[in-house]
Amino acid sequence: MSLRLFALLSLFSVTLFAASEPVELSEPFYAKPVLYDGAFYGFSDGTTFSKVSDAGQVSWRIQDQLDAENPFQLHFNHIVFLRKNGNVIAYDSALGNEIWLNETVQGTDFFIRYPYVYVLTVSGSIESLDLFTGRKKWTSKEGGFSSFRPAGRSGVVLARKGRSVVYLESQLGSKVRSITLRSSKGTLVSDWNRNVVRQVGSQLQLIDTLDGTVSVSSVQPSENMTWFQDHYPVVVDDKKGTLRQYDVETNMLQWETVPTHDIQDVHFSEAFALLTVPSDNMVLVDLKDGESYFHESIDVDGAIQGVYDDAKSVFILYQKEIVKLDKTGLKNE
Repeated sequence: MSLRLFALLSLFSVTLFAASEPVELSEPFYAKPVLYDGAFYGFSDGTTFSKVSDAGQVSWRIQDQLDAENPFQLHFNHIVFLRKNGNVIAYDSALGNEIWLNETVQGTDFFIRYPYVYVLTVSGSIESLDLFTGRKKWTSKEGGFSSFRPAGRSGVVLARKGRSVVYLESQLGSKVRSITLRSSKGTLVSDWNRNVVRQVGSQLQLIDTLDGTVSVSSVQPSENMTWFQDHYPVVVDDKKGTLRQYDVETNMLQWETVPTHDIQDVHFSEAFALLTVPSDNMVLVDLKDGESYFHESIDVDGAIQGVYDDAKSVFILYQKEIVKLDKTGLKNE
């Protein structure tokens, strides 16, 4: 072992992890794909959507007025898209065949919250579609909304209009209440339980979905902040070379990684962060507790496109190849 590598391992105080041999992708992705049930789903060019197995082989392709610049979401076996004309369409993830198409709605954004697809229309209203049939459930009586977000388990949809936030009942679309904020600026960035987080400049505000109160978190946003499945922010500190996770409701620091000097890049999956550090080495960080695992550089051409995980594995996606890590091997190396 080189002195440089020994020093780096001592600095990290982390465990080594092993990786499988890289698997070549038969069709590289145009943009970052989604991992679901052992396969990757995403655009292979600006208009073609593909399913690629974790063995790197294309299972099927779709070309149907889809636009890689528009969002898509995958829930259970339904892949939902906004087409170029704003229509909402769903495909089956296993076979790639069309399940339903709603040609009446003209959408600009949408969220899936089982069992509904909530759509922000070009007119600024909110429409609710059935996830399994695409049939319209309701349309909000009020319009002019600029953004929206279904609010966790609380049974409401929050919609922004200027300084106002309107609460819509999720199953019927009826207006529950409206609150007025001090500023029309800000973005709804995350939701869980009974709070929606709104980021306004250097401040995080918590909007209570039950009583409409607004409070301020002491957690300071940064341009490197990211949100993941537990809805706690992870702050990447480039200067100190650390990752920190906070509970935004209690303002408590959950964990902090050992400094790594320079963090060259960071990628997040649902449960892990992958750091690239000097000498092209990598550190995998468990987002549950901040525990870190070290790996020397993997001999793969091209930049890392993303990191993914499922029940058994962690996948590192490169431009033309996939590397698979066994989760059970992380603890045992």
